Amino acid sequence: MPSSFPWSRQQARRFFPGLSLYYAAENIWRVVLLWQVLTLTHSPWWMAVSVAADMLPVLLVGVWGPHRGGGRTLSGLAAWQAGAMLVGAVLGGHSAIVLVVLAAINGWWSARVVPSAQALLMRSTPPGDLSRASARYELASRIGILVGPALGGLSLTVMPVAVILGGLAVLFVAAQGLWRSMSDETLIAPTGMKGGGFKEFGQTLKIVTRDPFLGMALSVRGLTNLLWPAFTLAVPLLSLDVWHVGSAGYGVLRSVWGLSTVIATLWIVPLFVRRLQNAYFISWMISGIGFFAIALSPTYAWALAADAVGAVGGPLVHVALDTHIGRHVDPVLQGRVFAFQQFIMSTLAMAGLGLISVSLKNFPPTAVLAAAGSLMIVASSLGLWLWRRSTIAGKSHCA
Repeated sequence: MPSSFPWSRQQARRFFPGLSLYYAAENIWRVVLLWQVLTLTHSPWWMAVSVAADMLPVLLVGVWGPHRGGGRTLSGLAAWQAGAMLVGAVLGGHSAIVLVVLAAINGWWSARVVPSAQALLMRSTPPGDLSRASARYELASRIGILVGPALGGLSLTVMPVAVILGGLAVLFVAAQGLWRSMSDETLIAPTGMKGGGFKEFGQTLKIVTRDPFLGMALSVRGLTNLLWPAFTLAVPLLSLDVWHVGSAGYGVLRSVWGLSTVIATLWIVPLFVRRLQNAYFISWMISGIGFFAIALSPTYAWALAADAVGAVGGPLVHVALDTHIGRHVDPVLQGRVFAFQQFIMSTLAMAGLGLISVSLKNFPPTAVLAAAGSLMIVASSLGLWLWRRSTIAGKSHCA
């Protein structure tokens, strides 16, 4: 996709590779965090705590906005993450408590990078090119999501966790270097709202609820994110106890999800670029089907195939939402809306962590993951029906 952004071609070439490196580092970290905590504790509850520690900062950023909390540029935030990983490397990765604390510290900076980068891209792109720009962002991020989990899983088999954390610091520094050479447009923009964090949060909530698509889309996303921890917590257990593939197999499975989303970004997103709103709900149905199929996979090969199918719709979710926000939300408010989106996702996901961790104590991971997939299919189907109904009603009212 050719670049048409107001910044120079050289700056765009630095933004997207930096994004890929950043997402790769984040996904290596999440695989290492989850698997190491599982190895040290053999407890779904401790895994849930580690994921919750990574998500909690997203809730704070959702209320306060991505522009508060130290570090005023994308490069500055990545530099802080590099420093956190260096501290983790010095302390080592042999304590679940240390890993949980490191997850919370790193999460504070990462929770601010993503909405800031999304808002930067949307406000720097002409309206007619927003869907292409969002697809390009999706492609850059999915390359990192493809490479990161496999590297994380494989690295755990050949090197100490402390060395891996040092390597993550190097990746964050590389992303920081690419972003640092960009123009001052990378400064995180103020929200354009008046009042403190909670008042701004209320104003953002009004923006979302008054937009029919955003309201419905984030409602469905909230319900699906409530169920997403079934994938996060059940798949490592299945990899360990059912498919017997270890950390490397788990990392490869996560990377297959990333590979499928890269292919979908290049192939499927262009087919639905004029029907993104309807495709948004269909994509969640596909994810639910993938969850259900993974749960019932008798072998690792079947799980990989089901994993690839379930990931196909993922890019449509992000392109549809990002494009809609870019077209219908004031540019100076977009950072707040993107942060609010993360707030909804993480609030429900944290609630889901508790729900799923309790469920895994009472039911096998296959049953929990299959039930989650079924509910995702129902929720996205209902959302599509309600959205189409409201659209038809709106057209009839206008007529």
